[in-house]
Amino acid sequence: MVPPKNLGALRDIFALQGMTVMSGEPPYETPDWVHPLCFPLAQETTGEGCVVGLLRWPKAKLSTELPVIRCEKSGQVTVLSKTVAGYATRLAAELDFAESPLAEAAVSFANERWAYEKQYEAGSVKNFGRGLERYMILRVGPFPDTYQTLAQGHLDRKDVTSALITAEKACSEFAEFGALHVWQAHMLSKEPGYGEEARDAARTALEKPLWTLGFSSRAQFESLIALAEKKGGLDGFAAEYREKPVQVQNTALADQYTDKAARSMDEAVLAAAQADSAVSWNPLRPLLAEHYAKADINDVARLCRGLSDAP
Repeated sequence: MVPPKNLGALRDIFALQGMTVMSGEPPYETPDWVHPLCFPLAQETTGEGCVVGLLRWPKAKLSTELPVIRCEKSGQVTVLSKTVAGYATRLAAELDFAESPLAEAAVSFANERWAYEKQYEAGSVKNFGRGLERYMILRVGPFPDTYQTLAQGHLDRKDVTSALITAEKACSEFAEFGALHVWQAHMLSKEPGYGEEARDAARTALEKPLWTLGFSSRAQFESLIALAEKKGGLDGFAAEYREKPVQVQNTALADQYTDKAARSMDEAVLAAAQADSAVSWNPLRPLLAEHYAKADINDVARLCRGLSDAP
């Protein structure tokens, strides 16, 4: 994998915050709830001890930025940022805004390898004067939870139109991650007159990789499937999914294998959801590695085997 710019800076900030940096530790030594397409960077030492890492989309170009994600103990993946550099700057700006004793060091790390005009200057968020969330969106980059906070602020002020526009923007920025569409669907469902839009957003969510929905229980799946107006609940949806034929006609061989891998991951999520349990990824790693090797995406195959070269 090509090392993203500011990766070292992000690791340094993680260490500064007390996280356990996992530099050089291969994925096969991580817990089996860590997603096979995640290159782990650090493990949180508070809360549930989730793992933060980089997501290697199989069909992405090697020049594509790797998004920063959190691997939850449910086996699901939550996107944190579209870029490493953006997330490093965000963490530094948050510490600076909070007047943390860690702020000076974090800002120094975040500014590594940046030209002067792109560096974060201490005090910038407060000098901006429009709040942390708006500073992030306008000066740093898009972050899912920032959009969610802004949308909730609009709802609190009874400005439903602005809230829905914010949700739509979030979904367009993070189109491949189902959790944003789930959030949008539930928001729409609570507003009179938006029933069809809520249904369509829920159906869009179910078309995304199921390991990006952010669910930790069967009940959450059932709620989304009901919102999508799918009959039979989770069991009906799972049966329909498994019976759906794999489209292989007029498809490049590499695409056939990446599609098989994607289907295998979705089926693992559905099986776990039906059992109301966390996804166990380690048993699936050899099959995924085989599919990606046949698709000639060897760095992803190595990542699934736990042999990936460190970015």
